[in-house]
Amino acid sequence: MNRKDLYQSFNTIDDDILERSEIRKKKANSVWIKWGTIAACICLMVWGVIPLAYNIFGVKGGYGTQDDFPTEIALIYFQGALYECCDVKEGLERVGLPSEITADMAGEHVAYLELGGVVSYQETLQQTDKELLQYAPAPTRAVYILRDGDNYMAALFCRTYFPDDPEAYCDLAEVYRFFNISGGSDIASIAQTDWNRGKVAGTKVTEPSVIEEFYALTTDITKFVSLGNDEFQSIVFDGIPEEEQQEAHNAFADDLQVIRIETKDGFYFYLEYYPNYGFLESGHAMAYHTVTPELMLWFEKNMDIK
Repeated sequence: MNRKDLYQSFNTIDDDILERSEIRKKKANSVWIKWGTIAACICLMVWGVIPLAYNIFGVKGGYGTQDDFPTEIALIYFQGALYECCDVKEGLERVGLPSEITADMAGEHVAYLELGGVVSYQETLQQTDKELLQYAPAPTRAVYILRDGDNYMAALFCRTYFPDDPEAYCDLAEVYRFFNISGGSDIASIAQTDWNRGKVAGTKVTEPSVIEEFYALTTDITKFVSLGNDEFQSIVFDGIPEEEQQEAHNAFADDLQVIRIETKDGFYFYLEYYPNYGFLESGHAMAYHTVTPELMLWFEKNMDIK
């Protein structure tokens, strides 16, 4: 089974769930499948992981629509991070980008790319007709433009990645840095959205002082502790009888509250908050973060999430 087979099979699972399940049941299966899928990739692939755009951006992506684009998943490893190429309208809009990527959005040259290896594109010192470019309207490490000949796609930050430790995770503060967030003033709003991340479904926070408090609480690494999946599973689900595991995971999924962070540049990224369990999950960090009493109070007071 190659990368394309794996990616297609995983996305087929998502389609089946959407077709035959209610919203909450779909999310329950998604939470249960997501980490298992990543673990399977770690075992089967040299690089250790395929980031699924559906889990991070709320939509499938990674396949070029042009004939001369790769038919396999369009994945880039660049400077300690994995990027997924996307030309899907819904996926672009859900991260705050225009619905179509065009040549005039391409900024300064970042790196030349070549096809090959486990990832679709890898950096090369040789000049090619494939290159990574800055996103001209708002340069950031979270979004680049991929030019492959005369075709253009967005290269969206999926997660930090370390080849010598593919299961590694990071703090939310590191994710902030990818999005040019160095303080609360770099966040335009914090909003609750529907599970599909398509629209705001709850309170939208825009008050600078309130946002600054959120930033401070989620970057205090002495209290806002990050956990990998194994640690999280051990804390939440160890000790539950096997016959009750699915019910426990369903209950966890039902607790989901989706939080959208909007940067001052207009980009969106998402966190998943589980208030009754005290965890905040970041797909970009590949981590679960323990919610402090202070942060829980922030959600209750400012977003009415209990």
